[in-house]
This record gives sequence, C-alpha cells and structure tokens, in this order.
Amino acid sequence: MTAAQIDLNDAGMAPARHDLAEIRRRLADTARDWLPPLFPNARRAPDGRTLRCADLSGRPPRGEGSCVIHLEGRFAGWGFDHATGESAGPIDMLAHGTGAADARLFDEAARLARMDQPAPP
Repeated sequence: MTAAQIDLNDAGMAPARHDLAEIRRRLADTARDWLPPLFPNARRAPDGRTLRCADLSGRPPRGEGSCVIHLEGRFAGWGFDHATGESAGPIDMLAHGTGAADARLFDEAARLARMDQPAPP
C-alpha cells in the first residue's frame, strides 16, 4: 500500500488565534472607550460609571432602564439586564452592539483590545 500525499499548497491561511482571557481583560480596562459608541441610545448615568438602556441590545430606556452596562470598576465591560436576569461579558456585549459573530466577532474584539500592541503596564 502506498501512502497518499496531501497537497497543502492551496490551503488557505489559518484563522487568527486569539487569547480570549487577555482580550476580555483589555476590553474591561478600556470599556469607557468602546462601549458608548456601540450603544448610542443608552443614557450615561450622572456619575459616568454606567450606561442605562432597555435591554442588552441597547434599545433606549423608558424611564431609568432595566439594563446597566458598566464602564468602569469590577464589572467594567459587563451588561446586566435586571428585568430578565441576563448578563453579558465584554465579548458578548461587543456581539450585541455590532451584530458580529464567530471569527469576525473575535477579530473585532482583538482590534478593540489593541492586541496588536504590547500589554499596558
């Protein structure tokens, strides 16, 4: 029996591999920069630490809004919808705000997290 050879010359580029833990950390550290533009219908709280909206999709709040998106602090980058009990971390919030999924979502997360640059001290 002869061994078959596999020709990989026409194989496409391998998709980028991302360090998701580092992306999440950097997105949390910079939540104040990237979350407000993704959720333009949300209202910034008077103290500037959170955004308020109707739900995790960023619909405008009626009244105070049941969804809180944290821009800083322990939960920076996270969104919590207190009406439904849903929560979303930084990468999921990016998905809610952009509609991106799969490789496109992770590529955008890496871009926003500035993964092409050294980690800040």
